[in-house]
Amino acid sequence: MRRWMNARAARAAQRGYLDRSMLFRPVLIAAAIATAAIGSASPAHAAPVDDFINAVHADGITSSNGDDGLVKGGRAVCDMFTAGASRTEVYQGVRENTGLDQDLANKFITHSTTYLCPWQNSRANA
Repeated sequence: MRRWMNARAARAAQRGYLDRSMLFRPVLIAAAIATAAIGSASPAHAAPVDDFINAVHADGITSSNGDDGLVKGGRAVCDMFTAGASRTEVYQGVRENTGLDQDLANKFITHSTTYLCPWQNSRANA
């Protein structure tokens, strides 16, 4: 039991007068530090899907299937790049399947790769 006590408590125990608060002081200090660390943690960053939806909404891009349709479309862009499609092929696919104009189709591709598959950014910007 002595190895769990701090040095001051161990000496007090040897002398026959044990102050129980000395035993629990390290535990209380550790608990206080842990509570402070948890309480001061910065708020979590929004999920990439939320960021994607916010970005496409900010550009005025919507889907008749709602946000789920936007996310499915964004993931389809990622899948096309993963399958080896060129930027031109992805662009043509987005234009054909969404009816977005040239500017919005490019923004949709950029937002898709930025938020849903950032490892494809280099291919999307080539």
